[in-house]
Amino acid sequence: MTFPATKPEVLANAEKNAAPDNVMAFFNNRLPLRNFRSVGDVSFTVFTSSYFFGQD
Repeated sequence: MTFPATKPEVLANAEKNAAPDNVMAFFNNRLPLRNFRSVGDVSFTVFTSSYFFGQD
């Protein structure tokens, strides 16, 4: 995957790599609609979202 990447690009890449349904649901519901600069940026966004708002 190349960066920067949009939320739809991150979702498409996760789906292409057979991400589990719970990961796809989390990404769909929790990732903001913005450009991500790196894998670390996506990871940090997932961490902060799950830390502050729970993991559902």
